[in-house]
This record gives sequence, structure tokens and C-alpha cells, in this order.
Amino acid sequence: MENTKKMLKTAGFMAAATFLAKVCGLIRDMLIAAFFGTGIEADAYMTATRLPTTLFDIVIGGVISAAFIPVFNSVLEKEKREEALKFANRFIGMVLLISGLIAVFGIVFSDYLITFMAPDFSKEAHDLSRQLSSIMFPMIIFTGLAFSFVGILQSFGEYNIPAVMSLVSNLAVILYFIVFGKKFGVYGLAVTMLAAWGLQVLIQIPSLVRFRYKFRPTLNFRDKNIITAMKLALPMLISTWVQPLYTIINTRLASGIYKGVSSLEYANRLYIVITGVFSFVITNLMFPKMSRANVSGDTEEAKQMTVMSLKLISLVILPVMAVFIVLAKPIIAILYQHGGFLAEDTLRSGTALSCYAAGMIGMAYNEILSKSFFSMQNSKTPMVNALIS
Repeated sequence: MENTKKMLKTAGFMAAATFLAKVCGLIRDMLIAAFFGTGIEADAYMTATRLPTTLFDIVIGGVISAAFIPVFNSVLEKEKREEALKFANRFIGMVLLISGLIAVFGIVFSDYLITFMAPDFSKEAHDLSRQLSSIMFPMIIFTGLAFSFVGILQSFGEYNIPAVMSLVSNLAVILYFIVFGKKFGVYGLAVTMLAAWGLQVLIQIPSLVRFRYKFRPTLNFRDKNIITAMKLALPMLISTWVQPLYTIINTRLASGIYKGVSSLEYANRLYIVITGVFSFVITNLMFPKMSRANVSGDTEEAKQMTVMSLKLISLVILPVMAVFIVLAKPIIAILYQHGGFLAEDTLRSGTALSCYAAGMIGMAYNEILSKSFFSMQNSKTPMVNALIS
């Protein structure tokens, strides 16, 4: 009973923090829409933001916590705490190496990457995207570090700090607009985004210290636990390629459409925000618990957690999905149609949102079921699902 109360309390805080973070994310996007609309600056910024995150997701991003948490919990359960923390530092050392190489690659080859991502951009939009992406590519390093720290904290039962990460970074961007507005243009926004990711790392440090974690990243690719994590990671990585590949396809097609990139991006962000509020809370709360249940051999409890998660997400997402399909254009108008975001932009983004909304329940189910398989250290099933998709 005590554990149930604690879990409900944690879930409540996570839901509130995630909801506030997503609300702030919407306000951030509303400010971007108001200041930059769907013009060249908006298209260039959206593409430049997507480039590092998409490349990161394809190479390593989607598997950091998913590959780390099951192995870390297994070491924590079967061996000493010190061994688990050593594994954490070796894992983080590997993540920092890979993310650093991605950042350097992205900056050096930004011109070619923008051409691939948005082949039909005008020269002005292309050059601006290239400059902005070079500013933001180092955020990949902060992203890798932040996700690794989340894995450690959630494994130790600390969910509150990871839950407020996005809230802090979104507030930083909102504060930038309040203080500076368009004074530094889209370049100032790019620098702020980089700083916001750095904040996501910094706010986790006090909690890590409380759990006696010492940041000493090392490299040891022969470590048995690192090998286990890497074996899990490859199929997991393929299973997470669906969303970044969709992003690449959308951006490439939209780059040849008038105001296409930003119009699609505003709709897509809203779609992901709404679905993410609920699936994020449920999966991040359940995943470490499912991992521990499977490690200890209590597969029945792990199954019950999966079923409960699917029921909860269905109760919430299905009504929301119906509302967004029917009322997509009015919702876009209320949220974004201010300043530089015009009525014609609402029609484009609203049409896209009504189509995106049909996939809300599938996205939520996929997130829960993938994490369920990952908790069993079965990454092949989600991989096959992703390949079919």
C-alpha cells in the first residue's frame, strides 16, 4: 500500500511537471510563430534544429536510456553498487565520444547535410540553416550527457528532476523572448537553445551528488556490461529510426513547398507534445520498475505493468485524438495565429495536424510496448516492428 501511494504521488508530480513543460513548450513555439511566422527565418531555424537532433537520434539518441537502464539495474541487482557506477561512467564515456564525433561531423559537413535535408531551399534559406545548425550542433553533447544522467537517476528512483528538465529549458527560451524579443534575431534563439540543453545537464548534478555518483567518464569497450549494452543498443537503435526518418522525409518534401517546413513543424510539434505528455509520464515511471521486475524474475508483475499502462493511455489519448482530428484548425488558430503567423498559415498547419492526430494512439502504444520489450532486454521485436513501419 505504501509503495502504491508513493508511486501515485510520483506519477502525479511527473504528470504535473510534464504538463507544465509541454505548456511552456507550446508557449515557446507560439512565441517563435509570433516573431518569425512561417517565413525564411522560421524554415531555416526549424531545419537547423531538426538536423542535429535527427542525426543524433539515428546514430545513438533513441537508445541511451533504453540500453542503459536494463543493464545498470541488472548490475545493481546482481553486483555491487560501485560496479554499477563504474559501468555508468564507462557508458557515459562512450556516449560523450560518439556525441562529440557527431557534433564535429555535423559542423564540418553542415553544408552537405542541409542540402540533403532540404534540397529545394533557396540559397538564402540554405545559408541561414547552415549557420544556425553549426551553432546548435554542440547541443548533441549536452543531450547525450543529459539522457545518461536521467538513466542513473531513474534507476535510483529519482523521477522528479528528470521530469522538470524540459520545463527548465523551455522557460529559458521563453525568458529570452521576454527579455530580448527579436533583438538578436534567429541567431540569438539558436544560442539560447544551446544554453537550454546545457541547463538540462546542470540541474541533475545535485541529485547525482546525493546518490554519491562521481562523474569520471572512462572508455572500456571490452567491459562485459558495455558489450551487453551495445548488443542491446543496435536493434534498439533501428527500432527508433522511424521518427527521425519521418522527419527527414517530411523536411525534404516540405523544403520545396511554400512555407512548408515551418507549417508542418508547428503541427508536428503540437502532435508530439500532446501525445508525449501522457506517454512520457507512464513509460518513464514504469520502465525502470519493469526492468527490475524482469531482472528479479517476476515476469507476471512486468506484464501487469504493461497492461495497466496500455489501459491508462487509451483512456486519455482516444478522446484527445478525436478532438484534434475534428478541431485541428481552430486549435492551431488559438495557439499560433498571432503576430507573423497568418490565417493562411493556420489552414496549412491545421490540415497537417488533423492528419497527424490519427496516429496519436499508435504512437503512444508503440512507446509503451517498445519499453516493455526493452525492459526484458529484447530489442529485436521492436526492431522488426520499426523495419515494417
